[in-house]
Amino acid sequence: MVEPNDISLLIAVIGLHKSEVRGRTRIQKEMCILKHRDKVPIGFEFSSYYYGPYSTELTDALDTLIAAGLLKQSTFRIDLDICRYDYSLTKQGKELFLSVLKMLKKHHPKLIKNLRASVSKLQKMTMPDIISLAKLCSGMNSKPPL
Repeated sequence: MVEPNDISLLIAVIGLHKSEVRGRTRIQKEMCILKHRDKVPIGFEFSSYYYGPYSTELTDALDTLIAAGLLKQSTFRIDLDICRYDYSLTKQGKELFLSVLKMLKKHHPKLIKNLRASVSKLQKMTMPDIISLAKLCSGMNSKPPL
């Protein structure tokens, strides 16, 4: 079950990106890395999937934020059958991000400092490196269970 804390941290991670989060796979892997490597208190459960760790709960949270008008999903066609879904905060989402940031600074200053540093580093990584790191941090192999 998705907790309010998980939604707040998801909003914070998306908001800490310089612009949009490029790709559903990227946000999945970044949240997994933040949970397993950086010990951010994220409650989303991850299981092994085609490109490493995947959370149905995280996908549901993204869909909920889109439906609530807090997050915008843009589709970028890569190939005839392949699309990339990019995420950015809407105006209302940015307002919520600022509230979440203020709350985190007040009650969890060390967490927000570490989160800023981690997101900044993750943004600079290539997708193959992000995927490899997520697999390593979570201990999951690349293939979903049969």
